[in-house]
Amino acid sequence: MGDARTQAPILELPSEWAGDPELVEYHTQLTDVITKLYENSFWYNERVTADYTSVNTLYTPVPKERIVCDNTSTMTATLYSDPRDGDEFICERSAASTALVTIDGNGKNINGSSTQVLSNACDAPHLHFWEDDDEWGIV
Repeated sequence: MGDARTQAPILELPSEWAGDPELVEYHTQLTDVITKLYENSFWYNERVTADYTSVNTLYTPVPKERIVCDNTSTMTATLYSDPRDGDEFICERSAASTALVTIDGNGKNINGSSTQVLSNACDAPHLHFWEDDDEWGIV
């Protein structure tokens, strides 16, 4: 059982709608839309609630991933090259990390720069991709 934020709400068919095929179809379509919204949201069934990927070497994250870097030597997380509008990513330098972590935008800027360096333990930028700007931003 996951966090409540990771599950699309269950929309029960109102009993008074059960006999009307048009209302049943409307309910089905509405449920599909809400489910799709959750599937495309940052918190739906993704690793960002309680789970994360622990890394300590060169790494390429997937969309909507949260990684925690526990590296003892300098490492780079290279973002994927084809982000979509609204994609999000969290990269945290753990308290145990003793070396720099670089996030490489892979051809896309991150707040105006090609890379973002996490120089302090527990730095954890939350990146969001804006298609109109063709850039990752820190939110």
